[in-house]
Amino acid sequence: MYEKLTGYYRSNGISAVDFNCPHRTSCSTNFPLTFTTAKESFVSSGYVSHKLPRIVFISLDSGSAESDPTLKTLESVRHWVEEGENVLGLHKNKHWFRTHELAYTLLRNFKDDLRLEEAKHYFAHINSAKCCENKLGREQASQILFDNCRRFIPGELEILDPDIIITQGRWGKFSIDGVFPQLVSPDYIPESLSEVKIIAINNHPAIWIETFHPRHPGFHTKNRPHYPQYEMIVREFMIRTTSYQKKEESIRNLYF
Repeated sequence: MYEKLTGYYRSNGISAVDFNCPHRTSCSTNFPLTFTTAKESFVSSGYVSHKLPRIVFISLDSGSAESDPTLKTLESVRHWVEEGENVLGLHKNKHWFRTHELAYTLLRNFKDDLRLEEAKHYFAHINSAKCCENKLGREQASQILFDNCRRFIPGELEILDPDIIITQGRWGKFSIDGVFPQLVSPDYIPESLSEVKIIAINNHPAIWIETFHPRHPGFHTKNRPHYPQYEMIVREFMIRTTSYQKKEESIRNLYF
């Protein structure tokens, strides 16, 4: 998977060390002195091995980023998070802690001894804007970065091949909205949870949960209270999906 992602970034000009994006001029115009080029995604080792359901978070921009390209490669980002991140030391109401918290909530049914600080080994996180303007106070990037990068997200998702997608904020939502076919929601997803959908990626179903960005007040008033329901839905989805796949495999083995 890492090789495929690296090849995808290079072929589209958004590699950290071989950056050649056709949108560079338009994206760097507003903040030319602080603009830094693409940061590759965080993809954990457990996500690649698919030991647990694959969750990918699609967020906004990175807010701030290194200028050294070698610190922004897939391997560098993975090493920094998996080996160096002190999850329990993160501010509890910030984006990165809430990302780990939601990943842990959705995955703990699939690993009995999973701890919150270990969730970082089992999810992926991508930004819907690859480059960074490095505005003061980590202010959100200009719209043009999200508009220009939107074309890159579907192909990246196809390589990541997730079971669950969490979009954090409107730009994460816009990056995949209408791109993948939406399937009929099963009966265990209440109509009241309009933020939960089933879409098709690589010819298999995946859960898509739209959330506010964790910095938005709506995340704490709407999404966090729904954690128990999200957890139940993901558990039921994975049980039924896995059972269906095993049934298909049994039929193929029997007749072919």
